[in-house]
Amino acid sequence: GRADAPFVTALPGSVTTQQKLSKAFGGRGIFLSGPEATDEAFRRWSGDARIIHIDTHAFLNDQTPDYTWLYFQPGDNKNRASGIISASEIQQLSLRAELAVLGFCDSGNGKLHAGEGLASLAREFYMAGCSNILLSSWELPDEPASYILQRFYDYLFAGMGKAAALRQAKLD
Repeated sequence: GRADAPFVTALPGSVTTQQKLSKAFGGRGIFLSGPEATDEAFRRWSGDARIIHIDTHAFLNDQTPDYTWLYFQPGDNKNRASGIISASEIQQLSLRAELAVLGFCDSGNGKLHAGEGLASLAREFYMAGCSNILLSSWELPDEPASYILQRFYDYLFAGMGKAAALRQAKLD
């Protein structure tokens, strides 16, 4: 990765959020959504990003967590399973992100394993080096989810801590 990693793409109609993220995190972030959200973009830029925001779909396998994966747009790399990144691959990455936002339904769900905790994609991002993970434990329609995330970022950029910003966004 590179220290000047740009945002890959903004959420539809959210150039302002992209600019705010870039300013707040010193231009070192990755914002994956839409047709440019490829597995290659994630692999290329995630290592140096201070914030990772992923809006995509996932397949969560409670029985065999290693067979959980994120779906991305297919990239051009013919050497990998194009468009898919597995939980075990995420776990092996070296991430430095202060915050990973997993913007897809049920991103925090998984099976509780005795002695290990909840097996979810959040665990994989944490093991890869992300210090804070924002996720959803339920299905949420796009409109309220987008509203909560926009308010969260607004409060975060206004100087609130991550927990306080999320709390206030949910109260709004």
